[in-house]
Amino acid sequence: MPRREMRSKRGSIPPKEGELTGMCNKPFIFLQAKFKDKGTALAEDQFTQMTKQMEMFKVNLEEFASNHKDDIRRDPAFRVQFQEMCASIGVDPLASSKGFWAEMLGVGDFYYELGVQIIEVCLATSHRNGGLIGIEELRDKVMKSRGKKSQEVSLDDLLRAIKKLKVLGNGFTVIPVGKTYMVQSVPGELTMDHTNLLQQAQQAQVVCLFGCLSMLSKVLGNGFMVIPVGKTYMVQSVPGELTMDHTNLLQQAQSTGHVTKSQLMKDLKWEEERASRALMFMVKEGLVWVDDQAPGEREYWFPSFFPDVAAAS
Repeated sequence: MPRREMRSKRGSIPPKEGELTGMCNKPFIFLQAKFKDKGTALAEDQFTQMTKQMEMFKVNLEEFASNHKDDIRRDPAFRVQFQEMCASIGVDPLASSKGFWAEMLGVGDFYYELGVQIIEVCLATSHRNGGLIGIEELRDKVMKSRGKKSQEVSLDDLLRAIKKLKVLGNGFTVIPVGKTYMVQSVPGELTMDHTNLLQQAQQAQVVCLFGCLSMLSKVLGNGFMVIPVGKTYMVQSVPGELTMDHTNLLQQAQSTGHVTKSQLMKDLKWEEERASRALMFMVKEGLVWVDDQAPGEREYWFPSFFPDVAAAS
């Protein structure tokens, strides 16, 4: 009997290495599943709490807007602060001219009307400035077209209205030039039908952007571009896209309204070929006037800067 027991013990098969590892890992897997379930529950609870807080914030924001809607419509600075409050919680009062915010505050129609007026000013001045206009000049002309009794328009209002013109495609683009901005646009060629459409919209005081501008979207192409130039902006409505070289060229011309090739080579440390290429692009796009009567060398004048130069002198 003792010998049989010994043979029996010798013949027993020990657990395999993988089975032993699985047995040791079972408690760990169980704890891992428990932690995962607890983490999911905590995340859901946090999400619920955040959702409640956001809903409460929106309710308070709606109450604030209702109590101060006159100030929001009348005061540009107050309107900017309200827009920033809305953006912090993902609310866009300009998302639709028929939405809750637009109907309660009246800001929807305000910005769509402003967008139409911006396009009218850019088209009316493109023959003079080649489609490049300073944001301050744009604001002055928009205010004149709106009349003295209309509400004040700030630079922020212009930029928000231009942003809404993205429905036309790439549309208007804001280009920084020094400490200000310029606005660039691509108007295309308008037929008499499109001109008559603008006249009808102006006479009837049509303020619906989609109804009026959807007809123009094809001929407007990529639309308008807003360019920062120093402390102001300019609006450009030309077919080409400005590079950093063109932007630097605008900065050089801002103070006097003109530049020369030698000035660019000296101040910007450019080679002659680079300066010539940038200037020829501006000439080709109709953004500059060439003065061959200037003493010394050819001067390149920017009609977009004429109002600023005249005011400075």
